[in-house]
Amino acid sequence: MQAINVWNVDTGAAFTGRLTILDIDTKEFWQSDPLPELYPDEKGRN
Repeated sequence: MQAINVWNVDTGAAFTGRLTILDIDTKEFWQSDPLPELYPDEKGRN
């Protein structure tokens, strides 16, 4: 979501979501695997 020159790409990586990166020029984005798959022993904020 973009509003007032601020881009919100929060996809919940601190919980059990994915880390996301966005190219604001092309609107192309990439996401990691879900964090629990990458760090199975990490509890995060859950």
